[in-house]
Amino acid sequence: LADFECDDDDDNNNSSTSSNRKRKRLMRLCAVSCMCLKFYSFAAYVALCFIDRRTTATALDNADDSAATVENGCIPKKNYSPPSSLLSDAMLLKGVERSRMCVSTVSTFTATNVDRVFKSVNEYMAGKSVKAILSFQEEILL
Repeated sequence: LADFECDDDDDNNNSSTSSNRKRKRLMRLCAVSCMCLKFYSFAAYVALCFIDRRTTATALDNADDSAATVENGCIPKKNYSPPSSLLSDAMLLKGVERSRMCVSTVSTFTATNVDRVFKSVNEYMAGKSVKAILSFQEEILL
């Protein structure tokens, strides 16, 4: 960033303007990179939650009423319910579908149309299913 700091000399007004543009471009690039990393991490979290829910449901369906165990512990009882009533299977599936669509948009337009990427991620984060997943995550962490 030291290379992008502008000089206080009024004589080099053109180079100062150029440096300001370079600095703004670099800052925008850093912001886009940070947003992409956070978004991809959250999309992976949503997918892993869905996989975990499906494997738990499959294990419950396959569990015998006897003392069935998984490699590292016991399978939960048949009447097991997730920690939050806010996050139904349908809501989680919708979150996964929206994540996939938004990941596609982000990966396609990051280099060519950053404004479209920001709009897509903002709409994704404002969605009902994503808000439910975030509430679910907060409940787990508390």
